[in-house]
Amino acid sequence: MSSKLVKFKGLGVEKFVGFVGNIDINALPFSIEIKSDRVTSKVHPSTKTFVKYFSVQTDELFEEISLTDEVDYLRFNMVNVKKLKEGLNVYKQADIKKLDGEFDVIYDEGNNKSWRINHIKLKSKHVNLKISGHESHKVPFLPDEVWKDKLYDLSDYLLKFEINTAFAKSTLKLIDFEKDSGDKATSVHKSILQYTAKDKTLLFKSKDDKWKINYNLNDTSDYGEFDFKSNQDMLLAIQEIAFRLLNAPTYTVYLVNNTKMGKSMLLVFFVNNDNDVIMSSVATVKR
Repeated sequence: MSSKLVKFKGLGVEKFVGFVGNIDINALPFSIEIKSDRVTSKVHPSTKTFVKYFSVQTDELFEEISLTDEVDYLRFNMVNVKKLKEGLNVYKQADIKKLDGEFDVIYDEGNNKSWRINHIKLKSKHVNLKISGHESHKVPFLPDEVWKDKLYDLSDYLLKFEINTAFAKSTLKLIDFEKDSGDKATSVHKSILQYTAKDKTLLFKSKDDKWKINYNLNDTSDYGEFDFKSNQDMLLAIQEIAFRLLNAPTYTVYLVNNTKMGKSMLLVFFVNNDNDVIMSSVATVKR
């Protein structure tokens, strides 16, 4: 099928830079999905052991976009975010607020019948820029129905609690302290969640107990709602990357035993809201 052009007007530079900043994760490949109502990105490795989900309303970024009944779902794939950031920074540094342009798209039946963006043309009064996308097979794909119907299911959680950025930063400083110790034989550079069912206590620590930070349920000034349903003790390793991406004032954390992906697996979700979610697989640690 031949390519088509989808034109847009009034792309807000500052807001799009902010959107891209939310998907700039360790040079991971990503796709931006554009529909009439929402612009969404899911950044994750092919294993889906980690997912950063971020979504905004389409009219928050574009004043106009010429989607039609036929061309209603666009995907822009890139193996890393560097080129897109560099291109947008040209306009940001020139204090250009709005951009017009067009997407050159081709039908991609193999990926939820979307239209793959070959390239984006960005246009302002003095600066025009063309940014090319990549083939679909170079970027792992997580369909909406898998995310919404199978992965992002919080209904049967084991633990639910809130953390703030101060708690997350303290945890990261302690992880970095462990890294700086130079003891590579025992340092796993992950945060271990330890839950004791009998007295409903929760703490984060290193595997070898070089550091420990308690989650104080009585400190109402720092922590909000919590619900510890589990009646089993747990010792679980959470990936460091999840803590490094926490930039909202507070997150609700859910530990979930997910059974909808064909096998039982423990997942932790850091939820700012339903449109800003970090998911990470969790590994059981031997005592």
